[in-house]
Amino acid sequence: MINDVLSQLVVASNASPQLAQIRKASDEFQTAFVKTIVTEMRKEASQEFKDLPGAGVYEDSIDEVIAQKLSANSHLGLSDQLFNQMAKLQLDQTKMDIDKSTNSNKSSTNSKN
Repeated sequence: MINDVLSQLVVASNASPQLAQIRKASDEFQTAFVKTIVTEMRKEASQEFKDLPGAGVYEDSIDEVIAQKLSANSHLGLSDQLFNQMAKLQLDQTKMDIDKSTNSNKSSTNSKN
């Protein structure tokens, strides 16, 4: 039991930099997804105002800010779902790498004796 917990801590510690990158990428994907939704919604709504002077000048910037705020303050869960799936894969890969390295070291030590 204790060995299992220690093993999991080693794996998590070794995977930490990759997990931070995965979290960042998941959050960025969710923001991009929300921006696409906001942009499409604005296209439909702005058809009514397309003839006004300056229409559309700042829409992309506004859409980006709205998407960031919605993504950061909402509970869409898309980012969390992506992170959970990718983190599991990363942790599994890190565990396999550690096991491979440990087995390689053991066989190297055994061959020297």
